[in-house]
Amino acid sequence: EILLAQILLAERHLGAKSFVAPYVASLPAEGEYPSVHPLFWPADLCLDELFAGSAHGMRWADWCLRSAARRVDVLLSSGAAVDDSEARWALATVDSRGFTFQPDSEDESLALVPFLDMVNTGVTTWKCSFKPPGPPSEGAPLEIEEPIRRGEEILYEYGANSSAMLWMRYGFLGNHDGPNPHEGAAFSVNVQAALASDAADLREAKVAALVENQPMFEIDDPLFFTLPDDAEFGRALYPVSRLLACCSIEELEMLRPTSLWPPMYLGPEFEVRARSLLAEWLRGALQACDDSACKLQEALAKGTAGFPSEQHRSLHEFAARLLERERPLLEFEFRSCEDFLSAAAAALDEGGGDAFA
Repeated sequence: EILLAQILLAERHLGAKSFVAPYVASLPAEGEYPSVHPLFWPADLCLDELFAGSAHGMRWADWCLRSAARRVDVLLSSGAAVDDSEARWALATVDSRGFTFQPDSEDESLALVPFLDMVNTGVTTWKCSFKPPGPPSEGAPLEIEEPIRRGEEILYEYGANSSAMLWMRYGFLGNHDGPNPHEGAAFSVNVQAALASDAADLREAKVAALVENQPMFEIDDPLFFTLPDDAEFGRALYPVSRLLACCSIEELEMLRPTSLWPPMYLGPEFEVRARSLLAEWLRGALQACDDSACKLQEALAKGTAGFPSEQHRSLHEFAARLLERERPLLEFEFRSCEDFLSAAAAALDEGGGDAFA
């Protein structure tokens, strides 16, 4: 992104002498990009307040702000941008209009593609896709995957972006005509709190098991789970909940030889305990989501008078809309836990707990 932004700025500074001057002139000017894009957020914005109910949004926002600060510094220190405003303009252009060629390969590259960067996305209504087989020099075809009627807007999928990702990269949430198939939500687990009631030897054994299966794990950092990805078969959510539900080193040792996956069945009572722990985490995430949504709506009900600027009001409106889109994923996983626990309780009452093996 930095290299492409430097090239764009060099062409901009050439003015009419640039071969791509007409294209540069067609781009949004400084101040015309959405003010809700992270590159233009006010310095006094409180992320903890804005994303109190969205761990997914908070993580993306924090990453974007850190990345923006680093990239702006590079553009300024290299002399590519004349000031902070120009640096942010260039980065916003690259972030929101750049196309990735040959992704996930040694030849992956990023390019600005005139005309194609004017095509909007349709999260659920797109009929075109961008899948260039080669580098930018070989062209940038937009492939039609479904018939397009005369007069119908051409839309293509920007990628597998959750609402938070659309906001952080493009500066919009999208007006979906249905649920975003790439929607995401998240929650975090305080490991210190989860281990607080364990004996010292069991606590140390659990930490060792977490480090063994998640090399980047740090005891002081919360565990972070993204939905629906981490709830899928073979991912981290259920194995970790089972690990932290262990009440003895013997139970833990029965899990550890399998590296937590594939799961080893430890009996219905254990599975109920693990799923109850997971339900507790999700209940907390839902409560945080609802509390935050309530506070955001209360602030928005006061109108612009309740905010330092219209930009602050718009950001709070986006945060409220984000929660509306993420909450169903937390609710779905929580209800799944509740259904499991209800069925398990019925089975245990009937003496059929082994049906959960």
